[in-house]
Amino acid sequence: MSAVAQVQQVAKTVAVSTGKVANAKSMMIWRPHGNKMFETFSFLPPLSDAEIAKQCQYLLNNGWTPCIEFEDAEHAYADGHGWSNLDSSINSLYYDNRYWVMWKLPMYGCQNTDEVLAEVNMAKKCFPDCYIRVVGFDNIKQVQCAGFLVYRPASAKMSAVAQVQQVAKTVAVSTGKVANAKSMMIWRPHGNKMFETFSFLPPLSDAEIAKQCQYLLNNGWTPCIEFEDAEHAYADGHGWSNLDSSINSLYYDNRYWVMWKLPMYGCQNTDEVLAEVNMAKKCFPDCYIRVVGFDNIKQVQCAGFLVYRPASGAACAVDKRQIQG
Repeated sequence: MSAVAQVQQVAKTVAVSTGKVANAKSMMIWRPHGNKMFETFSFLPPLSDAEIAKQCQYLLNNGWTPCIEFEDAEHAYADGHGWSNLDSSINSLYYDNRYWVMWKLPMYGCQNTDEVLAEVNMAKKCFPDCYIRVVGFDNIKQVQCAGFLVYRPASAKMSAVAQVQQVAKTVAVSTGKVANAKSMMIWRPHGNKMFETFSFLPPLSDAEIAKQCQYLLNNGWTPCIEFEDAEHAYADGHGWSNLDSSINSLYYDNRYWVMWKLPMYGCQNTDEVLAEVNMAKKCFPDCYIRVVGFDNIKQVQCAGFLVYRPASGAACAVDKRQIQG
């Protein structure tokens, strides 16, 4: 029998590994691309409100504390070691994005699934472009014991979870005090990066910058101006160096910016500092600029604050940095 004939004969009587031809059509092939999932229940169709409530009741029955978490699509998948560049051979089970942003606080003392659904509904309203999940924490073992997805944004390929039904307007939060429900703010985690202390405030005026520079001089510190572009300004990861944080404790790329000229040794007048800041802004309008104060005896930086943001890197308005939950 020719090789072709043999192949044709085999094709007519294909059997899978179990030896049962009937199983050939029951074996499914997982689509590997554009088909990411989260935890167990994300492999099922979106859960209904009633099904979510049942799962939340399961958490409560086990004495676990419900907690709601959210994250955008870019940071939601724990599918690699991402921007941290941590070496998994010495950081077992570490994956970027396994922790999402927490919505308010864990719901300690929660005894009613309606409270959880109400918070999920509020999270969806505030962050419609984020994934949302409910997790259950064991406060004795200090571990997460369960977790399931309750909402996918419309931009996701799978259909979003059905809208949470209208709940009573007086649902209590985790503290059990209705009055606290509106007093808890949620920090907007995306596009809301800051630098040092004063960057959390509205931009400083020249007079306010001068006062801070005078504080540096009063302490005998040497003012120094630094600048950096947006791509390299944030010390939010280990970046291009790929240094392993387990052996380089507290190291972060970008903590040092480019120095503008030399430190201003002997400076006694804040006008000199402001003049250099204005010159730096004129020469590098697309960079962030900050003033730092160095102690030439201890050889350390003792202060630092942002004095200029480029137009492309404007901070969120103060009243937009947090969302009312």
